Amino acid sequence: MIICELGLNHKGVEPFAKQMVEQLIATNCDAITFQERESDFYKNEFESFRLPDDFYDEIINGDFRYRHHNGNDKLFGVALADHDRINDWIEFGVNFFKVLSWDLTNYSYIDKLIETGRGVYVSTGLATDNDIKNLSKRYGYSDSIYLVHTQLSQEVRDCNLSAIREMNKQGFKVGYGNHCSNLNTIYTSVAYNPSDYWFYVKSIDGVPDDEHAVMIKDVNEVVKNIDELETSLGFGMKENNAKPFNKGVKSEIDSSGE
Repeated sequence: MIICELGLNHKGVEPFAKQMVEQLIATNCDAITFQERESDFYKNEFESFRLPDDFYDEIINGDFRYRHHNGNDKLFGVALADHDRINDWIEFGVNFFKVLSWDLTNYSYIDKLIETGRGVYVSTGLATDNDIKNLSKRYGYSDSIYLVHTQLSQEVRDCNLSAIREMNKQGFKVGYGNHCSNLNTIYTSVAYNPSDYWFYVKSIDGVPDDEHAVMIKDVNEVVKNIDELETSLGFGMKENNAKPFNKGVKSEIDSSGE
């Protein structure tokens, strides 16, 4: 699954947020996520970043997605920091929840999300190896939660993509959530077989997740590249799929046998 994250890149401007969703519905991504921070976050300079409940109800639970772009249906998720808002998002019709990384050891919160019957993805941006082992003891090998590998750094050297395989060994399906300003890391992650790909999107510059966000106009290209790279991995067994050469053309392969 390829998930496009709006985060707070809508800046709380409702018409702008609707436009972003409308543009994403027209792309080949599979899902769209919003982010709702804890209530105290909106009390100061970020007060204007909060979208009204009517917006989410219309977008997720209403017929917005069907009115636009011939019913190109998407899944909708929320990265939810406000623990008191679980039932509200259920009423909006959300398909899955994302647990922000500072809540990855808040097992009572994770359990409440699991009880909703919706998908639960846990971000591991602040996780240690011990945190993952403890999550494994409680949720591993059960598909009750999925992990999202991410590093809260925009530097390539901090991506640590090998952690995807290590967390697989703890009994989890693991996706990759990109925070790197070099978007090639999304493509590199394909070699580690993540279950999902998460990346922020934007339609203008100067937004909160600016440096590591993909322009919405480029989303289809990213999806296409991921699909092609996944295909290139094959299935691991050697087979002879050589194409016949033109007659009269001597190939190095013909002579060397390589």
